[in-house]
Amino acid sequence: YIGIALTSIAHILNPQIAIIGGGIAEAGEKLLFEPIRTELSKRAMDIPAQMTIVKAHLGNDAGIVGAAMLAFDGEKPIF
Repeated sequence: YIGIALTSIAHILNPQIAIIGGGIAEAGEKLLFEPIRTELSKRAMDIPAQMTIVKAHLGNDAGIVGAAMLAFDGEKPIF
């Protein structure tokens, strides 16, 4: 279902890259990323099908790092 959702996003927004993070990204290339790329190539038109799909570098720590960045950034409002 992630591949189907990314296909819809690709058709609407036409991003160059999709970054998948968190615990789900730990499933790895064979269980997660290959099936997503296969679904995208089957369902998407030519240009959206060229979207790059990568694993986030921060993994499960992305939320913690983001919260810390907000806490230390006193110049910008949180909301």
